[in-house]
Amino acid sequence: MAEKVKDEVVAEDIYTAEEFAQRPEMFGDGGRDYTVLAAFRYAGKDKATKTEAQEIVARFRDKKVGE
Repeated sequence: MAEKVKDEVVAEDIYTAEEFAQRPEMFGDGGRDYTVLAAFRYAGKDKATKTEAQEIVARFRDKKVGE
């Protein structure tokens, strides 16, 4: 009999913007708590996974003035 292969979905934990703001260093050098909070506010989110949060903050930090 053939062995079934299970598709394992690894679910990431979800944290609030405030929790991420307590660890701004996870977003790179020069990370600040207020930058993390501003990025979440700009994205219209208040919770995210670690992966999503890194994308949100990276997009915010890469924005040009006037965009």
